[in-house]
This record gives sequence, C-alpha cells and structure tokens, in this order.
Amino acid sequence: MTIIQQGKGTEITIILPGTYELKTPGGPRAGTFEDGARVVILARRVGEDWVAIRVLVKPVKKPHPLLGVVVGIEGSQITILRHNGKTETVELPPGTELPQEGDLITIFSGPSSKAKGLVRAEEVRQRLQNHLGEATGDDGDEADGQDLQAQSKRFEKLSQLLENHQNRHIERLESALTQASEKAQAAIQRAKDKATNGQQRAHDAIEKARDKVNKAKGLLRGQSGSSEEGGDDSGPGRGQGSNRGRGQGN
Repeated sequence: MTIIQQGKGTEITIILPGTYELKTPGGPRAGTFEDGARVVILARRVGEDWVAIRVLVKPVKKPHPLLGVVVGIEGSQITILRHNGKTETVELPPGTELPQEGDLITIFSGPSSKAKGLVRAEEVRQRLQNHLGEATGDDGDEADGQDLQAQSKRFEKLSQLLENHQNRHIERLESALTQASEKAQAAIQRAKDKATNGQQRAHDAIEKARDKVNKAKGLLRGQSGSSEEGGDDSGPGRGQGSNRGRGQGN
C-alpha cells in the first residue's frame, strides 16, 4: 500500500505481510482500513522495502457540512466554490441526483473526499414554505386563544428562518459571481435569477401565512367580544326582574 506522510507530503510504499497487527480504536467512530483512512504504521526495514508490523487506523473525524456553489461536474465528482474563494472537489455516492452548475448546496461529507449526501438550498426553501403552510393551516381560524398563540409563535419563527435562508442564498451567489471563473459565471447568474424568483415566492408565502394568522386573531377577538356583550345583557335583565319583584311585594 502507499501512504502520504503527514507534514511532508511524500509518498511511501509499505508492504503488508501475511501477518501483521491491525488496530481500529475509537468505539462507534472507529476507522476502517480502506482508501483515505488516516493511519499510524510501525514498520521495519527489509532490504530496500518497508514492511508493516502494526497498523493503527485513527478514529473517523466528525463529518462537517460543506456549503458552496457548484462550479464543476465531472462524472460523480462535483467541485464547489466555498465562501472563502477556495474550491473543493467531492465524490458523490452512487445513486445521488447530481446538482446543476450554479446550485448552492450543502454537502455532508465523510472522513475522506467522499460525500454522504447533499441538499440544495432551493429544496430547503420549499421545505420551509411547506412547514409554514402547515403551521398556519386552514384550521387556524378555529383555534382557541392558547392554540392561536402557539400558532403565531411558529409563524414568526418559520417566517424568519425562511427570509434569512433566502437572503443568505442570494448573498452566497452574488459573492460566487465575483470569485468564479468566467465559464461558471453564466450558470451562477441563472441560479441567482432562480433564487430571486424563489425569494419572491417565499415572500408571498409569508404574507399569505400572516393573513391567515391575523384573520384567526380577528375572529377570536370577535367571538370574545360577542360573549362579553351577551353577558352584559343578561345582567341588567336579572336586575330588572328582581327590582320589579321587590316593588310588587312591598
């Protein structure tokens, strides 16, 4: 096998004999002895060769998401442009639907250059809009005071998330336009135009949800006012009956 020596970047070929010690500490995050694994090897020199005595596979680093704009696609490999202007190439797992150039995506990476999956910013917007619609559904006008208060809080939280998401989406694409190659700029501009349309749809969804919440609040206030007015009518009626009774009795 061939390893790249940390710190030096030099390649070293090490022979794995028929018998050698292999350790994979780390519990649930234990590494796997495969391409891309981080290893520590104890080896001995045999003539011109290095022969492994013990191989320790380091635990897998906690995967971290990568956010960037797609600027290149080749087979199952995609290249994204990060916010710092650097590019990173990641291999997608089999069966993953390929994004389009210009898409803003979040990649959930593994221990090496292989990704575990991805999500598009446009998909996140659609999910937030769906949650917003569910949180302010048609049954909202029948909610009582406590339910309406909870519904109103959900609306405020989701609408803020949706608005912030779309603002960041467009900001990332605008930044990418100034950093990407001329070849990728056309695709990013198309993605930005699409994101701007998505921002308008998000705004419309927020306003529609706000109207539902306000309508429900108005109905609840109207029901409360009718109840109080009815109570006032019944009070004087009882008083008048009582007074007439006492007058006749005297």
